[in-house]
Amino acid sequence: MKTTHILPALVAGTLLSACGGTTTSTTTTGGTSTPIITDTGANTTPNTESNKLADASSVYTGSRALALLDTVNSMAFVNLVLGTENINDNITAPPGTAARSATASTAQANLLQSQRLLSALAAQQITAQGYQARGVNSSDTCPGGGTATVTGDVDDTTFTGTLQVLYNQCKSENVVTNGSAMLVIHAFNIAYRTPTSYTVSMKGLSVRVDDAPYTITGTLRTDLNLATGQSTLLMNQYQLNLGKGNQKQQLAEAVKMNVDSSGYTDITGKFCEGVQGCVTASTLKPLMFAADGVPLSGELALTGAASSNVQVIAQGYDTATPPQRKLQVNLDSNGDGVYESPSIRNESVLKNFPVNTNAAPTAVATLPIATTLGATLMLDGSKTTDPEGDFLTYHWTLEAAPTDSSAMLVAADSITASFTPDKQGTYTVSLKATDVLGNTHVTSSNLTVMAAANPLNGNTLDAAYSDALDQLITVSSQPRNALNIIHPNSGRQQTVALPFVPTSLAISPDGETAVVGHNGAITHVDLAHAEILDVHEDLGINVFDIALGNNGKAYATPPASLRWSYLYAIDLASGSVQEDGGTQRLFGGAHLQAVPSLKAVYTLDTAFAKNDLNRYDTSAAQPMWLHDSPYYGQHDVGGANSNLWSTDDGMYLLTAGGSLFQTAAQVEADMHYQRSVADDDGKPATYLLHADHSQKAAKFVAIETAADSYRLKTYTTPLLNLDNSLALQGLSIDGSSAMVKPSFVFFNAEGTERYSVLEQAGKSYVMAF
Repeated sequence: MKTTHILPALVAGTLLSACGGTTTSTTTTGGTSTPIITDTGANTTPNTESNKLADASSVYTGSRALALLDTVNSMAFVNLVLGTENINDNITAPPGTAARSATASTAQANLLQSQRLLSALAAQQITAQGYQARGVNSSDTCPGGGTATVTGDVDDTTFTGTLQVLYNQCKSENVVTNGSAMLVIHAFNIAYRTPTSYTVSMKGLSVRVDDAPYTITGTLRTDLNLATGQSTLLMNQYQLNLGKGNQKQQLAEAVKMNVDSSGYTDITGKFCEGVQGCVTASTLKPLMFAADGVPLSGELALTGAASSNVQVIAQGYDTATPPQRKLQVNLDSNGDGVYESPSIRNESVLKNFPVNTNAAPTAVATLPIATTLGATLMLDGSKTTDPEGDFLTYHWTLEAAPTDSSAMLVAADSITASFTPDKQGTYTVSLKATDVLGNTHVTSSNLTVMAAANPLNGNTLDAAYSDALDQLITVSSQPRNALNIIHPNSGRQQTVALPFVPTSLAISPDGETAVVGHNGAITHVDLAHAEILDVHEDLGINVFDIALGNNGKAYATPPASLRWSYLYAIDLASGSVQEDGGTQRLFGGAHLQAVPSLKAVYTLDTAFAKNDLNRYDTSAAQPMWLHDSPYYGQHDVGGANSNLWSTDDGMYLLTAGGSLFQTAAQVEADMHYQRSVADDDGKPATYLLHADHSQKAAKFVAIETAADSYRLKTYTTPLLNLDNSLALQGLSIDGSSAMVKPSFVFFNAEGTERYSVLEQAGKSYVMAF
């Protein structure tokens, strides 16, 4: 956007800084009083030389006399106020004389061109401090590059104070600022977390508008009213054009602008040019500005010496293609109240100039797509962009929420907002971004809220579910070695301290006891009474995976570091260890599953791409390898991620590759492939991370993963038809953007609830879904 119009620039700056408030003690919005803290100035503008407000009038040395407006200078004063150099320089240009083109140089910027941006920068810098009562020392990036460094103090009671701002190549739109300015915060609205009155003071601030260099001295005060939506700017500013051979002085003295909530603008004040003198400006009809910063409607009067007068009437668009904006400029040079009609004026009294369109911003709302009850969510609009680099205002709206929800947004008018969902269901949140000229863009996002995720006391190395207790059992190593007995819905937890770091966990078929594997040891635990029954050390093996039979024995496999090894049987009473008596050696790192109804343990290799299922007989004290499956790589069992889970009745084994195998007492029927999950994508990179079966629900629940993408899925048994799928992408439990990773899933005892153990940012949770 090219800022070449004075009044639109000021209006935009006022509206940008607003959402408003004055320096009165309260404002009223919707019948509610909102406290505003004000400061008398004693604390905000200390009487030191460095903190004195700049005096624009004292540095202006040009003519202060009212100018006699005539056909030579009248258009120059219109340009000075409205920045309409590209209309026509000379109102008396004869018909047929080429007027200055719409692309004429903008080197002579209007007097107040940079003020909207300086006001907007000030609003940004106050906002960036987060409204904390403290000393301030921070650096902000400007919209178009460069920095603004802010130092100073804000009062611990009023949140007001004086800040020094150092601009370094701070660019916004076509304006680059260098040097220092003082920012005085006079009043602050606590409820809206926004300043409602502040002054920018500049002493020789360096500003470059396009290719034209200026220095600026003076003050810009902004007052905002939240109750009425009105904004007021009071300006006293001296501007010196430093362009080669130019050196023009310009002064805005006691220029006041009032902008109502609809954007209609009234202006009064004095504008001076160093050589030609001054005019007073006042609106006869409030001005309404279009998105490109040019008046669409309204009437402005410029008055000079001897009652000479220029009338500027905004007339919207003409009928040309493309449509052109029209301003009618009338001159009364002798002050008799009659606008003269020079012979050369004719229809050229209508001066046209093209519309320079300012594009709308693109609102981008960043928030999770799913979360759990009780989590406070951050709504982030920082990725919103604007083609011209305009300053933007933001407004978040909770468009839809579940029935009976009373959730409310916090800091809805900030670039980042937050809210805490209070009901399960779908919420719709929108973000509206508005640039300085009122162009807007709205984007909406849906958020799914699931049941509350209960935090767990420690990390989760392994987990199982006791149907007898209807509770989740986990083992953890942080913050301590422990077995945890967890009520998944209430989050209530009971801890049993373990003597060593756990490696694995298994629960007995009756659900009453558990065995925990360690390096060189196992721990036998009574779950009903939450106490250790036995600890067997010095076993001579490190336990990788473990299973419990109903024969008083635990079965363990060693880690992958032992390539050729055995299935080990550990007597829970004595701690004695026996190797399997088969002729087939077991690969270390194999997973296993006990099937008591067949007096069998099944293992699945993890060391090779073509892994194999094996069956061991556990009917005797020493386990014996019986046979392997009739397949070798024909069906996907998970490759390096191989794992297996049995149905509650032991009739089927589901593998990590999504393949289902039948179990049977007869060799020829045992470990025979049945089918794969119905939605199998055939990709080796997609596999099941964990699964659990419920005989009562006749379903498997599983975690499917592929390239850090996770879904919680439910399949019917034995057909493995997909019953339900829940994507976890975008889910947040703690409100952060850290990825949520599931590790275990289970049915409850009745098969009516599903739970998942999840991890986010190093913390573990259990969630019903």
